[in-house]
Amino acid sequence: MVMTSTTPTHSTTEHDAALPVLDLREFDPGTDPAVRSRFLERLRETCHDVGFFYLVGHGIGDTLFREVEEVTRAFFALPEADRMAIAMTRSPHFRGYTPLGGELTNGRADRREEIDLGEATIKAIHYPPSGPGCDHQGVGTHRDFGLLTFVLQDAVGGLQVERDGCFFDVPHLPGALVVNLGEMLQLATHGYLKATVHRVISPPAGVRRFSVIYFFNPRLDATLTPIDLPAELAAQATGGHSADPDNPILATYGENILKVRLRAHADVAQLHHADLLAAES
Repeated sequence: MVMTSTTPTHSTTEHDAALPVLDLREFDPGTDPAVRSRFLERLRETCHDVGFFYLVGHGIGDTLFREVEEVTRAFFALPEADRMAIAMTRSPHFRGYTPLGGELTNGRADRREEIDLGEATIKAIHYPPSGPGCDHQGVGTHRDFGLLTFVLQDAVGGLQVERDGCFFDVPHLPGALVVNLGEMLQLATHGYLKATVHRVISPPAGVRRFSVIYFFNPRLDATLTPIDLPAELAAQATGGHSADPDNPILATYGENILKVRLRAHADVAQLHHADLLAAES
């Protein structure tokens, strides 16, 4: 289903999927070499053309998915005081709980609450229902800032991916992870691999949405050097740097993520990193 940039819509049917479905079992050891080769070719094409896909055949059982979803729901069902006891404002490392409206994307408050934890970061998110006249920005349009992102989403829907200037629904596909590429891969491949713009629309009235995200990223001090591409691929690489001078893609991962964190969590930045804010001004 094609989405305009202004109309929130929700879809949960598999046949409406705008993304390729890649089956990791096709790359298992012992698989027919021709099948493995076709899988790699399709993966390359998908990461170049779309930058987003469904991953199935990953070997993660439904039981683990269900347990993760149950833990996520249980956390957000805790009393507010318990959640705020581990608020991100207590952490200079941008870890902990962020209440509804506490994160900004493109200068606007996102309509979600979340908890960030871990070193390779994990984020659990709750999107509350829309209300009359409320902003439908679950999370605003953005690109992810690392290498790879793996999303476990529930059946509610709301994730949308930009393709050719329009936004498409990414409906729930049972048993699948949604995978997308981040800015570090785009930069490292001179733009041959694509970090795709995406967003989340708030769920409709009376409906809540939950998702859990795992970000696979390099060390904070890792500086990525763009790789030399084969000539036929280099000819299709548009350049990995950002076209927006106010939002550059920085080659050192820690600097790239810090750029995003300082803007997204202004309260944490002011409390713990006022010196960095002063240096930017």
